[in-house]
Amino acid sequence: MRTPIVIRQVADRLRRDADRATRIIAAVLHELRDRLSEADAAHVARHLPIALRPLWENSDRHPGMVEQPYQLELLGAVMECGGFPTSAEAEDAVVAVFVVMRRRLDRVTRNTRALSEIFGQLPQDLAVLWHAAEVCGADVPRRRSRSVTARSRSHAAARSSAA
Repeated sequence: MRTPIVIRQVADRLRRDADRATRIIAAVLHELRDRLSEADAAHVARHLPIALRPLWENSDRHPGMVEQPYQLELLGAVMECGGFPTSAEAEDAVVAVFVVMRRRLDRVTRNTRALSEIFGQLPQDLAVLWHAAEVCGADVPRRRSRSVTARSRSHAAARSSAA
């Protein structure tokens, strides 16, 4: 069976096999889904590539049931399922998934503003990673310092001050 292109794109960016990339994508999607309202989660699900829909819906929804900061919970899950030794590498993996998701959702919905509104409701620490995907675009660095996240924070701050 052929590996869906979205999973291959994430696997290639992370230099991981397709099974591990699938687990990483699932961890990121579950965290995102649980942070969105029911209506927005349904909207995103309708626009996800067919290969990602089972990963989005595969577990129970637990909105708001978080005991630690969102980003720590997400990075811990990604470190575990991706076999990443550091949170910086797990952060890179999350940004890589977000880059691929943004491209696919932008292409399908052709409405970047609607997506920005949906993902604008993410907690600040996850929103920073979502915006880092926007800043990174096609080039997610393999090894980076906090510069991508820092650029994303300054980009977000500039947008909020302009509003």
